[in-house]
Amino acid sequence: MVRVNGDSLFPIAPPWVETGNLETIVYEILADRDHRLWFATDGRGLLEYDGRTWQRYTTDDGLVGDRVFALAQDSLGQIWVGTSSGLSQFDGTSFRNFMAGDGFNEIGIHGLMVDRAGDLWVSSFPGVTKLRTPRRYHSRQPPPIYITSIQADTTRLKTAEAFELSPGVAAITFRYAGLSFTDETNVRYKYRLEGYDRSWSSPVKTREVRYTHLPAGKYSFNVFARNSDGVWSTHPALASFSVLPPVWQRWWFVAACTAVVAAGVYTGYRYRLRKLLEIERTRSRIAMDLHDDIGSSLTRISVMTEVAKRKAAAVDAEQKEYLNKIGETARALVDSLGDIVWSVDPKNDDLQNVIRRIVQFGQETCEGSKMTFETEIVGSFDEAKLPLQKRRDIYLVFKEAIHNIVQHSGARSVRFSVHSTGNGALLEIEDDGIGFSIRQGAGDGEGLRTMRIRGERAGGRFEVSSMPNEGSRISLEIKTA
Repeated sequence: MVRVNGDSLFPIAPPWVETGNLETIVYEILADRDHRLWFATDGRGLLEYDGRTWQRYTTDDGLVGDRVFALAQDSLGQIWVGTSSGLSQFDGTSFRNFMAGDGFNEIGIHGLMVDRAGDLWVSSFPGVTKLRTPRRYHSRQPPPIYITSIQADTTRLKTAEAFELSPGVAAITFRYAGLSFTDETNVRYKYRLEGYDRSWSSPVKTREVRYTHLPAGKYSFNVFARNSDGVWSTHPALASFSVLPPVWQRWWFVAACTAVVAAGVYTGYRYRLRKLLEIERTRSRIAMDLHDDIGSSLTRISVMTEVAKRKAAAVDAEQKEYLNKIGETARALVDSLGDIVWSVDPKNDDLQNVIRRIVQFGQETCEGSKMTFETEIVGSFDEAKLPLQKRRDIYLVFKEAIHNIVQHSGARSVRFSVHSTGNGALLEIEDDGIGFSIRQGAGDGEGLRTMRIRGERAGGRFEVSSMPNEGSRISLEIKTA
């Protein structure tokens, strides 16, 4: 296909050439008053060419048929299209269709002509039809649209009221109709289910739509109608409804389950609290019994041993040695029992009481050895609760450290400090004694090994630093939060 301009020829590439199909039949070419070309094709619909671009119209756009035989333009500038299925009138926006029901033969229209009076002559087998006033076939009246029925599975519902669907409904069907008093066969519809569809459907001929397995929620079905002249209804027909959630998703069921769980949690909390109180009372009773019964008995043994030593002047050296050992053992047991009673007593379940216990032991022990015992406590640790075993391990670490300093360091002063670390505390004890060399294995003694085990068991970071003649430092950093 070429276009002639003076002495020049310009090739025109129709859209079907680009798809590789070179055998499309063109029955007629129409040049309209705006210098556009219209092509009547066999099976490819109506083609429009404005000199630069192509536009194709088919039955999807409202054309009555895709096999186009004849073309004409009337005095109003409208394009008339004769097809194998009937006659179409195109105003540049939409198609108005005429078929057998409008007086045209079903086998198609093969010729069109507009006379001087502006009337359209239509050639079809077996005769000719004259349309005197083409304008009269246009209808600009928006078509009314109605929802004729709603069906949930096999149950018909009222269309004028909002309704609810139970969770067991598998499908809901909407049927609708747009009223056209000229050409009801060319009415098109577009619909949308708000709450489910993201956009409107493309124009369709079908007069029903079915949705299946809708999730719980609120919905509104809307449908518009378009008549054969391309005029859409002004307002949609609509139906509002909701799909109820399953029982286990309803608010009252969730609230009931929440209440049951909350009651269970509260009951468990009360039970645990009661057990903890029972354990605390048991610990208090054990501490009192140990202190009152066993503690007093051991003290009596120690006192009686001293009395026996004074009264038995004639006791030989060996017997006296045995009495001394009995007294020392009894006093050691009293001391150990005091630690056990302190550990078991629930009144001491915080870090502040551990610090007081360490300071008390350090002051009493260093005072008898002519050493000064200094303390530096930065922060308050009353709220830092500790379990029994952790509290006992921390205390025994520093009790062993103080004992080793007094026995082996030759120090003149000992300094114990505690500083808060935000989520815990750093406890340190240092002396100015003879120190020892860790690199030479002096730090591998049984005492240090036991302290390290206790410190790590308490969840802390245990460190030892020392140099010969420069004293030593032991630190334990623990977490309380």
